[in-house]
Parts: sequence; C-alpha cells; structure tokens
Amino acid sequence: MTFELAPSRIMRALLWGLHGLAWLAIGLADLPFVVQGTASVLVGLSLIMLPSPQTCRLRADPKGALYYSAGAVPDSPWVVCQVDGASHVTPLYCSLILNLQKDGQGEQRRVLILPDSLSSDDFRRLRVWLRRWGAHEH
Repeated sequence: MTFELAPSRIMRALLWGLHGLAWLAIGLADLPFVVQGTASVLVGLSLIMLPSPQTCRLRADPKGALYYSAGAVPDSPWVVCQVDGASHVTPLYCSLILNLQKDGQGEQRRVLILPDSLSSDDFRRLRVWLRRWGAHEH
C-alpha cells in the first residue's frame, strides 16, 4: 500500500484562524500603539515565514515494514523507518514520529496526517495498518 500525503486544507485554515485570533487579541489588548504595531507585524511575519507544506509518501507492506519518501517525485528515494511508540492514531488525525534509517544514521521525522490529506478509504487503511504495527490508539 502506498499513501501519498497531500497538504491539508484543515491545517492551513487552523493556522490562518489562530493567526487571526492573535491579531484580534493584540488589537483588543490595552497596550501602547507601538507595542501593538510591533506585535502585529511579528504575527504577520510568522504567518509569512511558515514553511510551505510538503507532500510525502508512505509505503507499508503486509510484513510490517514502513518506508518514507519526501516529496511526490516518483524517483525520490524510499527510506525504511520505524514508527515510534509515542505516535498517536485517532479517527481525527495520525501523529507519527518516524525513525528513519538513512546511511547508517538515525533521523526522526514528525508527520501529522489529517483526514483531508488522503482519501477517506486510504486514511482508514493507514490507521488500521498503524494500529496493527505499533502506533498507539487514543
């Protein structure tokens, strides 16, 4: 099974909404105008400086091996990985901590998978596979 994870519209809406709430809180705070202006600019910069969401791919086999590939380019390399025990699988999201085994060195990747990142059938399949092979259900 191969899962191509697309950028989530839910995550983008949450980020924009939280930044909007931060601007509202700054505007309603009883602060000097200079402090409000500076804080508003910093919130705006944090929104602009957010890294663009990247696509990635996961490939799971029936024997329990999981592979990770950064990007959706067909020739990007697959790296074998282990799902860390601190990962969470719920019907609303999957929060994965992947221990990548790359060039003899370990590296961790954190992947948040929301339901709109995959088709509903693929999201269900991934959750079932993760529950079977080691991620915690909460």
